[in-house]
Amino acid sequence: ATAISVGQQSACALVADGKVRCWGRDAKWFEPCNGRAAVEVKGVTGATAVATGPFQACALTAGGGVACWVLCDQDKGCKSGAAGQVDTAPTAYVIKGLAKATTLSADHDVCVAAGDHVLCTSTDGTGKKPTDTVVPEPVKQVASTGIKVCARGDSGKVYCWGGRGTSDKPEAVAGVEGVVDLDADITGIC
Repeated sequence: ATAISVGQQSACALVADGKVRCWGRDAKWFEPCNGRAAVEVKGVTGATAVATGPFQACALTAGGGVACWVLCDQDKGCKSGAAGQVDTAPTAYVIKGLAKATTLSADHDVCVAAGDHVLCTSTDGTGKKPTDTVVPEPVKQVASTGIKVCARGDSGKVYCWGGRGTSDKPEAVAGVEGVVDLDADITGIC
């Protein structure tokens, strides 16, 4: 593997040929693999990065596009297809409007960054248009809780917006500089 992303109940690996393989915690994940064997994500080739959230994962493709797949429905197991049958491997779908990305986050919303723009959208299938937020400098990394979004700029400064008590416009986090990595879960971003 060239990269690994660990989510709340699953993990995905980017392998050398640009494909993605995922595995999960128990028999609900990627049946009938019993959660122990990694399975290839259908429809993902040429991936350059992978991000895993609690219920979905996404990959950046070589052209800067974004392909995502549902890891598991918390109550119903892993479903795919119109009939909702359990599948042995997830199938990726492309999120439109998130092209030319250089970094991504799939924590709760899917957020990608290209230059100084951060685009975020929901993976709930509603087809909502991505929000486009301009950050004061080019973005190296983005993380989201689903309510709040933070971006790490080229300078190592962190800018956050959304959520309770914060602006809808990116604001630099006071006293935080030289940051090299961000991570998020449902409770916050560090």
